[in-house]
Amino acid sequence: MAVTNAIDFEYDSLEYAETTAADLIESHATAFTCEFWLRPESTTAGGYTHMYIDNGGHYGAGQTNFCFTREASGLMLFLMYSGENWKSCSSNAAINNGTWYHICGIWDGSEMRLYIDGVKQTETQTFTSHDTNNHNIFAVGRWSRGSSGSAGNTYYCDGTVDELRISSSVRYTTNFTPSVIEFSSDANTLGLWHFNDNALDSGPNGYHLTEYNTPTYVAGNVSLAVTAVTGPFPTHFKV
Repeated sequence: MAVTNAIDFEYDSLEYAETTAADLIESHATAFTCEFWLRPESTTAGGYTHMYIDNGGHYGAGQTNFCFTREASGLMLFLMYSGENWKSCSSNAAINNGTWYHICGIWDGSEMRLYIDGVKQTETQTFTSHDTNNHNIFAVGRWSRGSSGSAGNTYYCDGTVDELRISSSVRYTTNFTPSVIEFSSDANTLGLWHFNDNALDSGPNGYHLTEYNTPTYVAGNVSLAVTAVTGPFPTHFKV
């Protein structure tokens, strides 16, 4: 099976992809799943150094629904705003540069949890509501910390992202084996980005991402789905 592409962001070049017209989990307050493949490329000193996925646009009360970031220590964080304060789940151990990982964050309406390569991480959070303000902004590769969104408060990522899917349902309730085959859109798909040479949404809502500062496309970590060919088949007669 052919390996597909993935989108690669360079931290120093301020590369990212974004839409300002996405209503992702704001209207779906009961549950959601966000999952993607990630290959980090570097770690820099500081706090939340690399932002991979951000739904909301800014860090702050009533400004971000959820986001994924990596600390300078290498720990992966899944964060949500509960409507009252921030909740976060951390990976059990640091994730390494140059290695592909499947990252998955789930909120089932009461529990928030993080899976790394299909394994549930120890830290969970329990709450029954989340920020449902319609922020519209959904970004891959950038996060603005602070309501100003100024350049000094903005974090970018250095790494590669592949096969990003956001769903209006709980896709996994136990440990699982992450798929290395492209997903297909279904009734629970809110957004689906294959990143095969473009940042178009293959889901039903058309949340296409605009690329900024020219991120590139490189070999990814998933393969094209193979469609089975079924009969009836033509019968050939020898005359």
